[in-house]
Amino acid sequence: MNSLRKSDKSIFLKAAVLALLPLLNCIIFSLVSGHASGRISLLGSTWNDELFYFKQVEGIIKGGYPFGYFGFNESHALKLSFAAWSPVLAIPWVFFGKIFGWTYISPFIYNCIFYSAALAGLVLLTKPDWKKVLYIAIGYSLFALNARYIYSCMPEVIIWSAMLIFYGTAAGIKAGQGIGNTKGKNSGKNNGKNNGKNNGRYATLYIMSVLLTLMRPYLIVMFLLPLSLAFLEKGRKRKAGLLAAGCGAGLFAVVIYALISRFLTAKYFTSIYNTAWLHAFKNEGFAAGLRETGKIIASIGVKSLDVFYRIKLAFTAHQPDGAFYLLQIMIIIIFTVSGLILFKRRKTREALVWTHFALAALALLLAVMLLYKPVEGSKHLLTFIVPGIILLPFIGKKEHVRIIPIAVVCIILLYVKLPGYGDFVLPHGDSKTVESFEYWEECFDRELVLDKGKKPSYDNTVIWVYNDTVNEDGGETVVTSDWQMLYAVPEGFGINCCMGDYVYENSGSINSKYICTVSGGRLDEIFAGSESWVMAGRNGDLVLYIKK
Repeated sequence: MNSLRKSDKSIFLKAAVLALLPLLNCIIFSLVSGHASGRISLLGSTWNDELFYFKQVEGIIKGGYPFGYFGFNESHALKLSFAAWSPVLAIPWVFFGKIFGWTYISPFIYNCIFYSAALAGLVLLTKPDWKKVLYIAIGYSLFALNARYIYSCMPEVIIWSAMLIFYGTAAGIKAGQGIGNTKGKNSGKNNGKNNGKNNGRYATLYIMSVLLTLMRPYLIVMFLLPLSLAFLEKGRKRKAGLLAAGCGAGLFAVVIYALISRFLTAKYFTSIYNTAWLHAFKNEGFAAGLRETGKIIASIGVKSLDVFYRIKLAFTAHQPDGAFYLLQIMIIIIFTVSGLILFKRRKTREALVWTHFALAALALLLAVMLLYKPVEGSKHLLTFIVPGIILLPFIGKKEHVRIIPIAVVCIILLYVKLPGYGDFVLPHGDSKTVESFEYWEECFDRELVLDKGKKPSYDNTVIWVYNDTVNEDGGETVVTSDWQMLYAVPEGFGINCCMGDYVYENSGSINSKYICTVSGGRLDEIFAGSESWVMAGRNGDLVLYIKK
């Protein structure tokens, strides 16, 4: 009994130590970067996806859903008013925001809480010794961008946290119903206990698989792990029940995601994925579809060369996407080799968990290479890179053998050269930004009137002109608007991001009631000379027009 109490206290202490790691990492990272936490602000971020996530969550919290249309080049969802990404990604923020509020620092705080809870949960699920806890902490600290993603309104931390809980749950599944120790008078009793615990773990794995699939559809591969583990269970009824539950959960996830994609998401500027092969099957027949699919598969050689070129740029030109590709490849190799060793030692359950991680990471790498552009798709690789680095200590002994090569790459590419990654410097405000933001807060509050009787509606939608052409020194220059000022748009409004060319070509038939465009640009001149629009605000590089 005393040893059990001592063990329990040790587990909770380990969980508490790792729970403090994200906060400590953020403090150190902000100090090393030269930005005290008080100066860090969403207004200084260069990641424009954050604007959509933040304003959509704000609209959901305040009104159930935004009253205006989020979209691109005036696209919008068939129902409600969400942008191109699944609204399920924002559910954790919405839940906490409903309880504790939603301000410009709320996503930072909630991200830190999610990460802390995931690391603590990982300890409680796997019960590692202090040596593994140390290596987990090292793995977390190796990825220098953890703090940057906590200091953001991007859903990556939510996904990483879910992945840690998923694999921590899978790693804790024990043999039951005759698998493992089947002899001795106490074997049946022990197996019964394992089955009881395993039932909860299987349920957790299926629920997490559904949520991850609804967040990112390629994560449907998560279902393969609990289904594979279910095959190892003894007893025909038990195995059949677990497999049926998994298949049912998978079908549910596919159907719900299809409905979300169909009704709740807006069309992006261009297709996010290369779907030519699907269109060929649909429009030209089976043979044409096969030919198009063959072309995509055949292109993997060319895409591989492109990936290795990006990796070279990571060392020579501070390109972060190349670092992501290299780390993904290393993670796949390490987990694959470790899984094969575990299979050889007949540790089948452990081997399945980590081999699944390797194969899922490989599938994502191939999907990014074949269906995405190399630069844009590289950030999706973080889905497995970050959890993979943290989970490395769990796949056998001699942790340092797996940690050292990852550490060398991370130090060279994500620490030594980090200052070159402009997108990954912590976002921070300055006095000029704050002054401009205060102007736009006052202007938007005065000029933008939310019509709650029309929901959603283009009358509740602000067009964000992403860029426009400006004449400077006798030449034309493409200038990006001060889109960060749109955080000041009143809650409930939708924001529709439009390219300057689209607005220029459709200036006479714009649906939205409000337009924010580049001050001094060609669109500024068009709307200033139009009888249908009136200028309502101008500050910095941004100007607001309202339809009469």
